[in-house]
Amino acid sequence: MNARPHICLIALAALSLSAPAQAQLHDVLLVEREGGPHLWLAFGRQPAALLMEGGALHVIGVDAEAARSIIPASPAPFAGLRLAPEAGGVSITLDGVAISTAELRAGGVWLTLDAAGWTAPPPAPIAAASTPFAPPRPPAAVANARADAPPADPSPSNPAPEQTQALSPAPAPAIPAPEAPATPAARAAAVNPACAGVAEELEDAPWDLDLIAAQGACLAQAGDSADARVQYERVLAFEPEHARAALGLARLQEAAGELTAAAELYEIAARNARTDGEALEAMAAARRLREASGG
Repeated sequence: MNARPHICLIALAALSLSAPAQAQLHDVLLVEREGGPHLWLAFGRQPAALLMEGGALHVIGVDAEAARSIIPASPAPFAGLRLAPEAGGVSITLDGVAISTAELRAGGVWLTLDAAGWTAPPPAPIAAASTPFAPPRPPAAVANARADAPPADPSPSNPAPEQTQALSPAPAPAIPAPEAPATPAARAAAVNPACAGVAEELEDAPWDLDLIAAQGACLAQAGDSADARVQYERVLAFEPEHARAALGLARLQEAAGELTAAAELYEIAARNARTDGEALEAMAAARRLREASGG
C-alpha cells in the first residue's frame, strides 16, 4: 500500500443499542483514501452477491429485522444510510451521495463513494467542564436545625434566625467511582502481556493493518472470537491478500464449522505467506478442508 488510509469508525446509534443478529449489518467504517472516501459494511454472515439498481445497493444473502434509517454521529460525506429488508437480502441507499462501485470482500461489502472532494474534518478539542458539580445538601445537615425554628424568609426586613444561618451542609460522603469494564484489549493483555504493547502501538497508529491483525491474534488467544473476527475482517477489507489476517480468520472460521470459507482464506494465506513453512502449512489446511467439505 502506497499511503496509509484515514480510517474512522462511524458512531451509529441504531447499531449500538444491542448485539446484532448473525446475518445483520454490525459495523460501518468510513475510509478516506486517495481517490475519495470509501465505506466498509461488515455483516455477521458473508454476503452472497451484490446488485446495483436504481441508486440502491441490493445485498444478497444477509438480512435485517426491520427497515431503519441510520444517521452518522460523526462527519461523513452522506447524510444517512437507509437499510430495508427484502426477499433474499437487504437494500441499502445512501442519502446525499452516490455509490460509484461496490464489491464483495471477506466479511462484508466495500463501497467507493462518488464524493472525491470530501475530506474528513480535523477532530475538535474536547473542552473541560468549567463548573464543578455541586452535590445536593445532605439530609444530615437539615436534621441539625432546631425543630421550633421559624421558616426562613429571604426578604431583607425579616432575616433568618442566627442558628439557621450558621448551618453548613455536612460533607457529602465519598462515592467510589465504578470500575470500568475490561476492554477486549485488556482481556487479551491479561492472557498474553505482549498484547499490551500491541494495544499501545495501535493508539499511535490505529490504521496500521499489521497491528490490527496482531490485535486480532491477541483477542483470539484470549478466547474473544467475535472481536477477533472484527479485527481480521477490517484488515481484509482494506488489503484482501493480507496473509496474517487471512490465516487468523481462517482458523476462526474452521473452528466455527465454516469450512469452505476457511479453505479460501487458507489459500490466500498460502499465496502471501512470508516463509515457505507458513505457505505449506496453510496450503495443507486448505486441502484438508476442501476434502472434508467435498469441494
